[in-house]
Amino acid sequence: MKYDLYSAMPTPMDRRGNLDEASLARMIERNLAAGVSGFFSSGNMGEWSQLSRAMKVALAVASRQAIGKAGVLLAGVTETGLQETLATMKAVERRAAPDAVVVMLPPPATCRIHPITYLRAVLDAATCPVYYYHCPPVTGVQFHAGEFARLLEHPRLAGIKNSAGDIGVRKELLKLKRDFDFRLFEGHEWGIDEALIAGCDGALCGLAALAGRPMMEIVRAVERGDFRAAREAQFKMLDIYHGIYGVDTATVQNAHKYALYRLGVFATPRCRIVSDDSLSDARKAEIDATLERFRSDLA
Repeated sequence: MKYDLYSAMPTPMDRRGNLDEASLARMIERNLAAGVSGFFSSGNMGEWSQLSRAMKVALAVASRQAIGKAGVLLAGVTETGLQETLATMKAVERRAAPDAVVVMLPPPATCRIHPITYLRAVLDAATCPVYYYHCPPVTGVQFHAGEFARLLEHPRLAGIKNSAGDIGVRKELLKLKRDFDFRLFEGHEWGIDEALIAGCDGALCGLAALAGRPMMEIVRAVERGDFRAAREAQFKMLDIYHGIYGVDTATVQNAHKYALYRLGVFATPRCRIVSDDSLSDARKAEIDATLERFRSDLA
């Protein structure tokens, strides 16, 4: 069986915080060369909450141009309310012609619409396939199997990015694949081997933008049935994960961008979701040491 690795892309920015299309193109070209076959814009790693609608649309358009026909574009359209999400989705569909749009539930403090009602409204309004980004650690919303089934009954729901970090949720979704036609992607970097072995269709992870090659080692090992090699590649992935994000994963977006900057992929490490001085010298040293240790894997 063949599996797909998709990248939940960070959004490259110039010194003023505007979209850096040249850095975006370098990142996508680098990922395609590593074997990454799909790209998700404006997700949590892409700092969706800090991007205007115009910037989300521009990011999707520039991503589509850089990817061309070489890969899949999943364009994030999440906003803090339903009407805003629908407006962004329509603009992205019209301007960028993505292969699918991705929606995550907004923070509960910003929207009181029932989650199922919210998502079905998005599915009803979409004109292209839709992926649901299931991320309870961010949204605080967990679904049981019956609620997932209600969503999957909709013909436009094409896939789920599962970032629950819960083996029970994964099992329920894998069971639902017996009754519904949808693609299931693992969202956590540390669980790729087990998810693929269990039956997921691929992985859709933020760190793929930096570590596409070592992630593809996991994918290829599972494809050839060498589960021991997959486990060892997964352990290496964990070392990279902790070296870049920190053991407590307290520096995700800014550390990732700093690493891509140090590799010459991004022109700046600018991050909107935290201040420019949020990455300590100690953390920078740890990231630099990780880049050096895994130089051949991350080149």
